Order: sequence, then structure tokens, then C-alpha cells
Amino acid sequence: MNLAWPGARTLPLYLRQNLEFDVFRILDRNVLAAIATKQETISPVELREHFEHFHAIFDGDLVYICDHIDAYQRKRLVEQKVPFVVPSNQLYLPTLGIDFRDHFRQAPKSWDQLSPLAQLAYL
Repeated sequence: MNLAWPGARTLPLYLRQNLEFDVFRILDRNVLAAIATKQETISPVELREHFEHFHAIFDGDLVYICDHIDAYQRKRLVEQKVPFVVPSNQLYLPTLGIDFRDHFRQAPKSWDQLSPLAQLAYL
């Protein structure tokens, strides 16, 4: 169940600029998802400060959701204790349990030419 969070309208512009907000129920707990809308990364320190502000106005857990995260960003988010999700790739939710993977998606290689063995198989 996904409900847009009505409290987002009351947030200052700097908090709404790069994030969209949705409320979910996971294991009978309310979770506010801050979803990155742009490719620009928000620093983990900024996210932690934003989450402290959200804790004052939202009764539940918070999670940051983004499309991609590199190893350094992931390390800093964990150090700042910011829960995050990279769909189909990584999950760090210490308040709900932790499933932490060191799997990073690689960009697919483009092949300009076939290897000799592939050429032989093709013929």
C-alpha cells in the first residue's frame, strides 16, 4: 500500500527540492520513504539532518530510496546510520532488520568485435 505523504506540503522547499515522499506500512510500522528524484546525490550528513527534522513531524521509521549508490556513499550512509534502499540491489534498515549485500551492478560491456572463437561458432 502506497500513500503520498500529505505532510510533504508543509516542508520547507530545501527539503522538498530533490526528494519525493511516500508512506508505506511494513511489519505493522509506518515508514516514510524519501525517494531521490534527481541523479544528484545528497550527502549522508545532509540526509541525517533531514531525517532528524522528519522525526519531529512523522511518527514512524524513515528510509532513503535511490536508484544507484557507490561504495563510498554506502559506507558514509551506514556511518551516519541513515536507512537506505537501492531497489533490487542493497538494503540497510537497522530498525526493521538488516539485509546487507556487497553486490554492485556493473554497466553491461559493449562488444565492438567478435572474438575468433565466436566468429568460428557464427560461421
